[in-house]
Amino acid sequence: MLRDKRAASGGGLSGVEVDVRQIMFPYIDESGRRSPVTEPSKDNPVVAATIARSLSQMQTDVSCDNFQQVVKEMGNGAMGDGGRMMLADVPHLFRETTGNIDIGMLSEPILSPQGVHRVMVCNRTNFESKLPPRDVVEARMSQEALALRARRYLRDLRRDAVVEFR
Repeated sequence: MLRDKRAASGGGLSGVEVDVRQIMFPYIDESGRRSPVTEPSKDNPVVAATIARSLSQMQTDVSCDNFQQVVKEMGNGAMGDGGRMMLADVPHLFRETTGNIDIGMLSEPILSPQGVHRVMVCNRTNFESKLPPRDVVEARMSQEALALRARRYLRDLRRDAVVEFR
């Protein structure tokens, strides 16, 4: 009889918290308007120009402390201060980069339909699981099942026993 099920973790991501900063450089067409690209690739001239712009404008010494100030001075990027969040909650597009990038380093350009994103992880905290390891839980459950069978067996023996007095 199954009483409870342990929910699978997010692939080991549920115990990692990250502090994220992000800037997005929107795609801008020849007329100077924002122009989303449904399938961005480096071959597209608008995408290539936006990648070049993101690389040239973010060459200054950017750190977690001055990230917002640098973005504000640039004025043309949409910034998102992701703040602290669990790595499992980071959007799929940024999750791999956010999980692997060194702390304080700016990521390579990440392409999305809205624009080119650059991500910086300011802090990463790994939380240890408070749940016992799987083999300990398995051993405990098998011991409980064995004890239950032993009690049932003894109960059945007592019920069926016949005591003779002479």
